[in-house]
Amino acid sequence: MSLREGMHSLVGQIGSARETRGTSLSSIRQGVVRQRESGRQFVHQLHQAHQRMAREMRTGLDQGETQRRSGVQRTMGEITGDRTAARAEWRSMAGARHGEQNGGSAPSTASDKGPGSPAQTSGKAAVSGHRARASRR
Repeated sequence: MSLREGMHSLVGQIGSARETRGTSLSSIRQGVVRQRESGRQFVHQLHQAHQRMAREMRTGLDQGETQRRSGVQRTMGEITGDRTAARAEWRSMAGARHGEQNGGSAPSTASDKGPGSPAQTSGKAAVSGHRARASRR
């Protein structure tokens, strides 16, 4: 092979290598574009799933808070009812004891009268007097 033929062959190989490289680079670029789009879609799907889970969690938390609040209010109502019953019982016992000490009948309890009535005031005095006597013992 002569030098001229060798140079001609070499130029042909360089040209074909350049075309092959251009095709390969084009294929790589297209692959990168597809992967980027696939990545964008995946991130978008993850974002949507995250938003959906966050909504579900907020809904669950709101329901839990509602249930907890109603439970606390129910318990507070029970405690208030128990305290009211205990207060009435203590007043009744204090009134009976007051009546026994004075030899008379027990005065009416505060539950028989409205708030601020003399019976309620005397019942409070009887209970506080009972507490005072109990603390001196």
